Amino acid sequence: MKNRFRFTLFVLIAFCVLPARAAEQRYIVRAPGGLGLVQNICRLLGCSVLGSVADPKSELFIVGATVNNASNVLQSLLSLLPLTRQLGITNFELDRLIKIVPTKQPRTADTRTTLLDGSPVWTGYAAQPASKIIRLQEGQTKFGAYGMGIVALIDTGVDASHPALRYAMTPGYDFTAEQPSAGAANAPVARPNNFDSTAAVVDNPDASFGHGTMVAGIIHLVAPRAKIMSLKAFRADGTAYLSDVLSSIYYATRSGARVINMSFSMASSSTELKAALDYAVNRQLICVASAGNDGRETIVYPAGFDNTIGVASTNLNDNRSSFSNYGDTLVWVAAPGEEIITTYPSGRYAAGWGTSFSVPFVSGAAALIVDLKPGSDQSTAQTATGKATPAGRGMGNGRLDVFRALEATKFSH
Repeated sequence: MKNRFRFTLFVLIAFCVLPARAAEQRYIVRAPGGLGLVQNICRLLGCSVLGSVADPKSELFIVGATVNNASNVLQSLLSLLPLTRQLGITNFELDRLIKIVPTKQPRTADTRTTLLDGSPVWTGYAAQPASKIIRLQEGQTKFGAYGMGIVALIDTGVDASHPALRYAMTPGYDFTAEQPSAGAANAPVARPNNFDSTAAVVDNPDASFGHGTMVAGIIHLVAPRAKIMSLKAFRADGTAYLSDVLSSIYYATRSGARVINMSFSMASSSTELKAALDYAVNRQLICVASAGNDGRETIVYPAGFDNTIGVASTNLNDNRSSFSNYGDTLVWVAAPGEEIITTYPSGRYAAGWGTSFSVPFVSGAAALIVDLKPGSDQSTAQTATGKATPAGRGMGNGRLDVFRALEATKFSH
């Protein structure tokens, strides 16, 4: 009876953070006691087990409940939170929503065709100014590095039928539909001669996988021989549950990925997100994330974790983008994030603005580093990408220089 009372307090504590009106709230619960324990507790208290996170110990569960007006007893109950450990509940947190918010502007591009690792692509994409700024081709040619291994892309999904990407994709998973996927489901027929500058906006019919397709195109541009694993955690409205992001990280780790690209951020920290990334980094994955687009000196996550390379955005003049967050605690390195020409659903190309499009330059560079030195890990990638060009205050080590990163990798011990 005492244990039942203690867990009732746990549920009250959790549910007191809900809005004033009745609503369903999702929580991520870590229960080493397993599914049976969580089911029994939910039968007792009227909550429901909505699913699980595929963590290696099978300890993470998603619990939902509908509640009425929350009382103001939260602060008085917080001191009792450690008692929940005696029931086998070691952590709980909101299964919060994370949102992707890219920016957009009109842009023209060179529509002539060239080849990128054997695939026909727009010249405006393959030879764009951002590539020259980071000395991409110079580094690839000098060191013979064109990408190796799998880059896991946690995003909105990818149009795997795009002419530039169809040979770069490897099977992934759609966590929004709970089914395997090589890219976006029901991808439209390719129309390779169209240009779309709308980026990934919610009212666009391609929004369900537009953002992911754009990020994938930049990874492929930098590391054309790396494979891209699409892990769809974000829905058409640009939001993802934290639990789906956690599942994506664990999936990438057990599926042999070497790099994880996270072109998103959230304002507050998460114990489970940090634990998932620790798990990945300890198994030789390189984790890269967005510094965010609020234009402030701040900390966002996962970029703010010490196990993740935080990436800010610069313009084509090596100055900080006005929208990019900054701060040396947050940013490890910067990369171009304005006027970026990249792939878009239906065989098209689009122009992107945002730290979302800076991250894949660094993720792609990490795949080049893995190609040059297969045993590379997070520490190797951080050291190499830290050999950057100064880009002003709050921009970490500066703007990515692929040549210098590969040079540092080549001659490291």
